[in-house]
Amino acid sequence: MRRPSFLLLFFFSSCCFASELKIQVLDPDQRNVSAARVAIYSGSTASVRSTSLDGLASFDDLPDGTYRVQVQAAGFCEANETVKVPSPGTSVVAIRLS
Repeated sequence: MRRPSFLLLFFFSSCCFASELKIQVLDPDQRNVSAARVAIYSGSTASVRSTSLDGLASFDDLPDGTYRVQVQAAGFCEANETVKVPSPGTSVVAIRLS
């Protein structure tokens, strides 16, 4: 009887308290940058995405915490920022490249 309760608790905590982080990558004139490489790091774990045509990279099902964000795009300097992701919900962070 205890095992189903544990599994239900695990399912509830993993599906309902996960966060989403959206990184909006912009050029110096505030225009979207597509095809930028966006990596987020938490400890030794990394996740990498490319920005869409609207300059967005999305990371789903993240535990709350602090992440290091690294953005690389052709013709721009690399950008690095630290982002705190609360749980649950969606955080949108704009990063302007130079």
